[in-house]
Amino acid sequence: QNYRSTPQILRTAAAVLVGQDPMLADRDPGPDPVIEQYADHEAEAAGVARRIRDVRGPDGRWSDHAILVRTNAQVEPMVAALRAAAIPARTRAGSGLLDRADVKAQLASLGGSDQPLADRMADLRTFQDPAQPGDGSEDAPGGGTDRELAFAELHRMADEFLALDPGGTGRGFLAWARSQGREMADEAADAVDVSSFHAAKGLEWPNVHVAGLEHGLVPIAHARDTEARSEERRLLYMALSRAEDRLFCTWAAQRTFGTRTSTRQPSMWLPDLEAAIAGLDRPVGRAEGARRVAAIRRQATRATLPDHPVVAALREHRSTAARAADVPPYVVFNDATLVDLIARWPTTISELLEVSGIGPTKADRHGTAILDILAAHERPDQATGPVAAATESFDPDAADGSGGPVHGALRAWRAEVSRAAGIPAYRVFNNRTLDALVELRPGDLVELLDVPGIGRKTLDAYGEAILAAMADAG
Repeated sequence: QNYRSTPQILRTAAAVLVGQDPMLADRDPGPDPVIEQYADHEAEAAGVARRIRDVRGPDGRWSDHAILVRTNAQVEPMVAALRAAAIPARTRAGSGLLDRADVKAQLASLGGSDQPLADRMADLRTFQDPAQPGDGSEDAPGGGTDRELAFAELHRMADEFLALDPGGTGRGFLAWARSQGREMADEAADAVDVSSFHAAKGLEWPNVHVAGLEHGLVPIAHARDTEARSEERRLLYMALSRAEDRLFCTWAAQRTFGTRTSTRQPSMWLPDLEAAIAGLDRPVGRAEGARRVAAIRRQATRATLPDHPVVAALREHRSTAARAADVPPYVVFNDATLVDLIARWPTTISELLEVSGIGPTKADRHGTAILDILAAHERPDQATGPVAAATESFDPDAADGSGGPVHGALRAWRAEVSRAAGIPAYRVFNNRTLDALVELRPGDLVELLDVPGIGRKTLDAYGEAILAAMADAG
């Protein structure tokens, strides 16, 4: 359960994680996230600055906005664009160009010399061999777009220094660069934060602008194996979910590295975000979401899975996909979905989308594998159509409501526990979790963990007692 972000932001952010459904938002719906493409990185930075000014309005706060980028080298151009638009900006600790180890090493080498900087400019070229220009993507030699960006920005700073002091030395450039870095860290109380993804961990802002969503940056070019790509997915999810109210995503069709301009491609995960946003036209509210979960729970408890090889094969696929994504198996699909898969026996993606618990994202990620498994097995004899429980509708009016015995028993138990512990009742669980307990009627600890608002800590502290209170109330 998430108390920070709107349902739209959570559903969009979850689209980048394999097989993981969005967290339940404890907030009312908000505006849909926005994705924008710009002609080049300069237009992107200027566009983000304009957007911030427009969203802030005449009475808002600059500090309600943050720009998040994948690499430290992308920070300074964003700060420069903000200041060009007369917008106060500051960088988060650890996000600046001068925080990079390779840049520090290069500056230390230059700073120990009284030789004219103009004679040392060749030392500031990027890691990339000019004879192999590449495009900054992961297929480029070295595969280090972040390093290339960093040294391109360092070269730009050196050009600016020499424009101010044509005879300046390496030692003078080091002192000037450090002073520029200090200026970037504006400590103004009301300023836009500009941060790398990593430096934004644990923070949150009402409005977040995630920039540079391009192939080679997101995911970063050197993330080549499955584990590294999975970490990049989690890092992007973390950046997107820093937003509380509004989320804006941008990318540039061209980006300049030093003196070279390259054509860019959108991040491979941008289509997932676009599809998620397109599916927000009719968002599911909290009440409707609870009713749907309750309906699925009833299906699972009233239907049984046949002892058949296809069931074992589907469970094996679920376990394998869960291990690959580092998520619990039920996140891939739960047993209620498995029941409906066997009952409906889809043969096309369209039919698969009719299965309870299978939406467009899961169909895209697991659909082909699921259909292949079904096609490779004989259909169980009893699975001739959707089971009766799957077609039974859930009537919220027939559920135990705020005046029912289960609801009353849970409220009384919660009040007793909170008094004994000397804590507010909501610290045990809040009213939304109380309503969900009544609607979902978990029968064991595993099912209890599926209830929104019940985490591992609550389960360990109160799980058995909650189940006992519900059982005693009937």
